[in-house]
Amino acid sequence: MIAAAPAGPKPVLHGVLVDGPKSRAYLEDPVAKRVFGYTIGDTIGGGRLEQITDGGVVIRRADGPIEVIIQDPTKPKAPTVPPSIPRPAVTPPPTTPAPTEKAPQ
Repeated sequence: MIAAAPAGPKPVLHGVLVDGPKSRAYLEDPVAKRVFGYTIGDTIGGGRLEQITDGGVVIRRADGPIEVIIQDPTKPKAPTVPPSIPRPAVTPPPTTPAPTEKAPQ
């Protein structure tokens, strides 16, 4: 019995447009290193695009289905920058002139 060859790296999902039969998934083929729009039934990443949802896609490969989601939970998210809090302007204290010595009279 011959084992199925691995289908290669998983495509990267950049976005989806869900509109019934007009739905499209924008996937980057890791071999070609290009992003294309795919519809259900198109071949990508060693398999065939089977399902497009608002959160991801399902690709059917010889070794079984794989799910590709938009935000991969195994990758760290970009750090969020907290909103800046406006700080009151700081006014420096008034400066007093240095005491001057009076000349003897």
